[in-house]
Amino acid sequence: MNFNEKGKELAYFSIWSIYTAVSVFYFFLIAVSVWSIYTAVSVFCFFLFCFIFFSTLLFLCLCFDIL
Repeated sequence: MNFNEKGKELAYFSIWSIYTAVSVFYFFLIAVSVWSIYTAVSVFCFFLFCFIFFSTLLFLCLCFDIL
């Protein structure tokens, strides 16, 4: 193996390692953003459910004069 082949191998390895690092970084970035969007949507749906539930309960209490 001469110097030229060793340099090519080193260049391929460095390109591969940079590509792998960027891929892992973007994978974690996408995973974190998907998790945060999922959390935000879950919290929003929970508060929406609570609002609908309690407003319906209040409406029924007012209609049937339970309070």
